[in-house]
Amino acid sequence: MMNSTNKLSVIIPLYNAGDDFRTCMESLITQTWTALEIIIINDGSTDNSVEIAKYYAENYPHVRLLHQANAGASVARNRGIEVATGKYVAFVDADDE
Repeated sequence: MMNSTNKLSVIIPLYNAGDDFRTCMESLITQTWTALEIIIINDGSTDNSVEIAKYYAENYPHVRLLHQANAGASVARNRGIEVATGKYVAFVDADDE
């Protein structure tokens, strides 16, 4: 396991990405880097994205889910930075593979 000083915080703004988001999460949770936290910021999604995000947050201890009213990806990214605990931060879009 990596030292916590090398932890990477991956921040994902989430807004109505649906099954593309599931693909993104599957890619992230299979990474071999163990000093990792994944922070999902639900930006007021109205589709099934929230249910998908809840699944990952409930089943993977390094995944966190936060909610906010729809304010846009930039606000969601900034909120993620506020709660991140990693030394390094990376941004991933919910439809990235």
